[in-house]
Amino acid sequence: MDTYAVVLYFDAVTDRKLKKIIENIALISGNNYMIDVNIPPHITIGSFLSDEADLLLEMVEVFSKSISAFEVEFEEIRAFEPRVLFASPNKEEYLERLNVLIHETFCNNFLPADNEYYTPAKWVPHCALAVRLDKEQFQKVVTRQIELPANAKVEKIALARCNPYKEIAVWEIS
Repeated sequence: MDTYAVVLYFDAVTDRKLKKIIENIALISGNNYMIDVNIPPHITIGSFLSDEADLLLEMVEVFSKSISAFEVEFEEIRAFEPRVLFASPNKEEYLERLNVLIHETFCNNFLPADNEYYTPAKWVPHCALAVRLDKEQFQKVVTRQIELPANAKVEKIALARCNPYKEIAVWEIS
């Protein structure tokens, strides 16, 4: 079975700003993983195991038509120590509701993946800025001042296959 993620993408301005932050962190830490495997800035709202990629694709497309574009406010830089550095968005009601809805909709057909970290009970919304850091790389970055964009508009939803990240389809949301 493959692991798939349902992710939210940002407006073009925010996307460029976050990519620049990711590049700067890679320069400071020496860890280029996100750049090397071309992981775009995003927030994952669900992660699922599936052998039925076509059904999953169809379900995400239907789901995309039921949601609206919205804004998130980034609060701060946080970490899943010592491996991941991320931009932490406000856990606002609409974002939380999307996480619940995606699981209510998809878990009848698919198992949650990634140790169920993206299920509503465990989910910490985040936009990864660096992943797979070792302790030394983490220490190089964690002491730096990183200025986040204050607000970001979520304008797209996508389905991606994980490990390595490969975008399957993207839908505009309005």
